[in-house]
Amino acid sequence: MMDVLKPETLPKALEGVQVVVHFAALNEADCLKNPAKAVAVNVDGVAHVLDAAMQAGVQRFIYFSTAHVYGAPLIGHITERSTPRPVSVYAQTHFAAEEKVLAAHQRKAIEGIVIRLSNGFGSPAHSGVHCWRLLVNDLCTQAVCDKQLVLRSSGLQLRDFISIDDVGRVVEHLLGLPVEMCGDGLFNVGSGCSMSVYAMAGRIASCCHEVFGYAPKIIRPEPEVSDVVANFEYDISKIRQTGFLFNGDRDEEIKQLLRMCYAMHQRGQMLGMMNKKNVLFLMYHGITDQCLDPLCSLQMPREDFVWQMECLQRRFHILPLGETVDRMKRGAALPDHTAVITFDDGLANNYTVAYPVLKKDGHSGDYLFDDGVY
Repeated sequence: MMDVLKPETLPKALEGVQVVVHFAALNEADCLKNPAKAVAVNVDGVAHVLDAAMQAGVQRFIYFSTAHVYGAPLIGHITERSTPRPVSVYAQTHFAAEEKVLAAHQRKAIEGIVIRLSNGFGSPAHSGVHCWRLLVNDLCTQAVCDKQLVLRSSGLQLRDFISIDDVGRVVEHLLGLPVEMCGDGLFNVGSGCSMSVYAMAGRIASCCHEVFGYAPKIIRPEPEVSDVVANFEYDISKIRQTGFLFNGDRDEEIKQLLRMCYAMHQRGQMLGMMNKKNVLFLMYHGITDQCLDPLCSLQMPREDFVWQMECLQRRFHILPLGETVDRMKRGAALPDHTAVITFDDGLANNYTVAYPVLKKDGHSGDYLFDDGVY
């Protein structure tokens, strides 16, 4: 197994490899929590893989960066010639990493390509992919779990949303693009069509009505009279000039995402339980990252567990079992939307697989054995 933080693991993993597509990076929230780790993963990690790829004779290295290297908020007409002004740790580390890739491309050490991606959205390959904080993915989760869409702002700001289907097709296109058409190796990738966050929320509500028969209410702070909508145009003419055609269906991607959220929601058995009057007790048996035996229904895949914990973090106040029971016995008040996480029988994977997930998000869990609670 390769680890971007352990250069010694990379040479063997890259033996015989012709192309590397590098997605590995901390997301914006994790970068903010731990800037030092963000540099280690997003910058040094890329350098390790890039160096190993060049030594292994890899022909092409495709690196996924972000449109946020251009600044925050994204406004005006942005092309690849626009001056980068990364503000967040997330954007700064991506910009530092892409500079390494483009420098290697310029000196012809490897065919380096950098994709500055706008706001991607869509159904991941599996639920464990950490993409549920993406704006559209988060709103689709709210539509299913809460039956409402809560915006943190008025939603007037413009974004460029691109479906994951088109992102995949861009990668496929770049894999076969002749090196002479790669130019300096830098490409903006988006839909080329801006829309407001509020308009996207409205589209999600409309798709939800088509799929499930209800349209979630959109809740947002009312726009101020002084609010000004800044123009935003993410120019993708450079990638189009290489012959790529964008044809992703936004609505269909949203509908697929809503269906995936619903399926995960059902597997979590949390429908009808999300109310503020009752305590939600979650009882798990085993959490596994191994292939499941179809006859073993008590084991939950790790990716489903990760998604459930993210849902809990948004909606619930998690308390230890002992404290919750004590408050209930004394008649003491409990926070609205209280949840308790428990595991029974003390399987080893409760510690090796589940515990790291709980620890990462600051949750607690109680382990139930025949002779007590731990």
